[in-house]
Amino acid sequence: MLLASQIKPASPDAAALAKAIISLLEANKALKQANKRVPDYTGQYSHADYCAEEQQDWNNAADSLLSILSEVADDRIQARIGRRG
Repeated sequence: MLLASQIKPASPDAAALAKAIISLLEANKALKQANKRVPDYTGQYSHADYCAEEQQDWNNAADSLLSILSEVADDRIQARIGRRG
């Protein structure tokens, strides 16, 4: 049996990346649900207006994931350059 004391924690980079992916997946689910709730007749509003908040949340989550990926990649590249130089 694996004991809690034997568990190796995830690296901070891996944990941040996982959190960003989960946030994007949750935002994606909320956006899909919002799209399904748009009525057939939207009156003065567009289909996108009914999902604007969820779309903004999705955009923010996607941007956050890209930012974390970029930071991790930059850090890894700099670490490799530093080891060679």
